[in-house]
Amino acid sequence: MKRKPDRIRWADGPERPFWKTPAVGVTAGVVILGVGAFTAHRADADARLAPPEQRGCDIVVVQPGDWATRLAPGVPLDTLAELNPHIPNLNLIFPGDELVTGCHPGPAAAVNEVQRATAPGLEQYVDEAEPCTVAGRSTTCQTWRSIIATLYLDGVRGNDLVTLAAITAPESGRAMSSVGDTDARYLRDGWLGSFGVFQIRSNAQHTGSGNYRDVERNRTWRGNAASAVEMYENAKQRRAQGLIHPVTKRVWTPFDDWSAYLGNLHVGHLDTVRAVAEQIGAL
Repeated sequence: MKRKPDRIRWADGPERPFWKTPAVGVTAGVVILGVGAFTAHRADADARLAPPEQRGCDIVVVQPGDWATRLAPGVPLDTLAELNPHIPNLNLIFPGDELVTGCHPGPAAAVNEVQRATAPGLEQYVDEAEPCTVAGRSTTCQTWRSIIATLYLDGVRGNDLVTLAAITAPESGRAMSSVGDTDARYLRDGWLGSFGVFQIRSNAQHTGSGNYRDVERNRTWRGNAASAVEMYENAKQRRAQGLIHPVTKRVWTPFDDWSAYLGNLHVGHLDTVRAVAEQIGAL
């Protein structure tokens, strides 16, 4: 029996009845539909799984309330369609479906994953910084190469690497000296503010603990990046468990801890990050 949802979430707005006409845009003579996901339920046994030849790619399992472009930020729609031949209509993705968001070179490539993990050549960029101006004051910022290389060395790959790196520009201007969440309403119960490039909230009770709330750790570049990766991994676990984000009221994504991501403020930096990542061999 053909699956048909009661309601659908199109990319251009809130849920609407399925029979409504979707948003349609025309670019260079090509009709592009808003890419969304419905919110009705259906048996997991009907889930569409990624083809065997793509099992080594970046794959996310669709959760209720998701839509395709939210799960693959920065990936062009035509590329997403090519990666997902098992999903003929990306406007109709169902909970349980496997969405392929990117692929990396296989064992036959000139550089395999084990070699890339050791990152010959990337280590040189980790501590690279440059003069910059943030909020009208002169300071020092981590370069895009530094941010990308550090995240790669800490295990972040593919589109997730691009997204997590892009978040740093609107969050902090890429400056380790940036401090946020300093209003009185945030500074209670031991909270000290948000620090560094990734704006990691720190708590006095965790000082010296070495975990991602440790202010001493978060005031160092490598510690700040490590905390960001720890938060990212924690959010991935919440997503796998189907937990709902308290603000978005949707299933977690790996980046929902950052307000810049929730506000789509990072999107304008995705192309720059992707270009730099390709240049230094991190993609």
